[in-house]
Amino acid sequence: MLRAGMVEIEENKIQGSATACIVALDRAKGVILSANLGDSGYVLVRDGDVIYHSPQQEHFFGCPFQLQVGGKDKVTDAQLFSHAVELGDVIILGSDGLFDNLHDHEIADVVRFSTKRRKKDKHALKDVANELMDLAFEASSTRGRKTPYARAASEEFDMVYTGGKKDDITVCIAEVVEI
Repeated sequence: MLRAGMVEIEENKIQGSATACIVALDRAKGVILSANLGDSGYVLVRDGDVIYHSPQQEHFFGCPFQLQVGGKDKVTDAQLFSHAVELGDVIILGSDGLFDNLHDHEIADVVRFSTKRRKKDKHALKDVANELMDLAFEASSTRGRKTPYARAASEEFDMVYTGGKKDDITVCIAEVVEI
């Protein structure tokens, strides 16, 4: 039995699963360290271009690695990466609802067009995250749109699929700045 605040939860009744993406900055070494499991992930944007996009982990199309009580995927299955970062780099973490519906160049465009605004307004990153969420949501419900998910589904099933994928959309964004 787990006690969380005033709520008691029996371990054997917990339901659900989750992918996981953790990114930490090692300021002393000038690198970000990441652990990623499943189809959530991150991109590293430098000078307006995506220079890295974390790979997805799937057992098969549409079945990502996930953590769950009694599940076969474990924390130790996470992929570990390290990337050197520079001042001005932008790191965007997102759920599959972001990356299934927006191409890297679309994400980079939003970041690129926000560069001047970010220099003037320390709260501008929140606007960038909201803009990415709005664009991904719009793409998720647009029939005929050529999304990353549509491309992957077409390749997997050897057919023509267009449109977005309705899913949860989570965006977390950070910029490497001097302190």
